[in-house]
Amino acid sequence: MKNIRYDFLILLSIMIAYAPIANAQSSETNNQITNRIEQSFTIEKTRKNIRIVGEGTIFKPQVTLQDKIIRLPAAPSASAQKIEAMRRKEALLKLQERHYNRPLILFAGVFQSGKNVVQLANIQPTDVDKICNSEKGEWPCGRFAKAAFQRLVRSNTIICVSPEGIQKSGERIIETSCWASNFELAKWLITQGWVDIIIDGPNADHIELRDTANENGLGIWRK
Repeated sequence: MKNIRYDFLILLSIMIAYAPIANAQSSETNNQITNRIEQSFTIEKTRKNIRIVGEGTIFKPQVTLQDKIIRLPAAPSASAQKIEAMRRKEALLKLQERHYNRPLILFAGVFQSGKNVVQLANIQPTDVDKICNSEKGEWPCGRFAKAAFQRLVRSNTIICVSPEGIQKSGERIIETSCWASNFELAKWLITQGWVDIIIDGPNADHIELRDTANENGLGIWRK
């Protein structure tokens, strides 16, 4: 029994002697962890080269009338433009129209119906005897132009507007705009290159159509 008590006392004295060292190590470890946490969350101090304006207040930007966004109306779609063009065409036809049944094609841009000879407005009709030159030589472009006009019109009724005519050599010559088979005849002939245009005419878009046909070598503009 004495030996057991003696061993116990020795073990107790050893534990008491090492206790301060363990506490010191634990305290040092806790301090290191605390320092790392503080370093990771350190708030950056205000730099001296930063100038604070208006006591740190954020002002609303001043917007003038010129800076305001102006909403423009949406551009009309291609279908809307087509519908509007059809409405204008119908309104123009209803304003004053005349029907020519089974017209006789005289040459490209000119036809006859009864006693009336009608010439399409804003174009230079291509005479049936006209001869054109191309890289392959001369060719009867006037006859080709007349044939193309005949194929378009065929036996359909031609509808024309504003049939105000003048007397020429005892014949009534009417210069007007006409349609057949849902085509505007003058515009179709210009697009296909079978007639030239009147530069001073009211339709400026005809110039572009004529130039395109010329560049592509269509109709009388054959290269």
